[in-house]
Amino acid sequence: MRARIWAAMLAASIGWGTSGIATRAAFHQDLGPFAIVAMRSLMAAALVFAFRLAGRRPLPGRTTWLHGALIGLTNYTAPIILFSLAVRYASAGFVGLLATMTPLITAIGAHFLLPDERLGWRRACGLSLAAGGVTLLTAT
Repeated sequence: MRARIWAAMLAASIGWGTSGIATRAAFHQDLGPFAIVAMRSLMAAALVFAFRLAGRRPLPGRTTWLHGALIGLTNYTAPIILFSLAVRYASAGFVGLLATMTPLITAIGAHFLLPDERLGWRRACGLSLAAGGVTLLTAT
């Protein structure tokens, strides 16, 4: 099971790491941010369906589709549009560095909003180290 987790993390890292570069390349091909979001959404949907079919799992019911649509519009579409616009006007590397701050912001928010996600001294030290690294890379 541990190898699967690491493989998933590696795949996610490659996906996030190349998204800024691929977005910038799409802009050079005269695609607009909304076309890029549509293409990314279609690719994500195709992967989800491929994994579902490969695992021989049935498709979800109507309620799940409605919840998924709501989550997709609020938690996926808007951030991806903003990311695409950011890459259009800033370097892909800089936007990628700023995106690495997401875990820090998530950990701080979870500390205050979720009782099981307390930010102990070890996590605080690790997140501070990560934030310092991002700050150093961004400053250079």
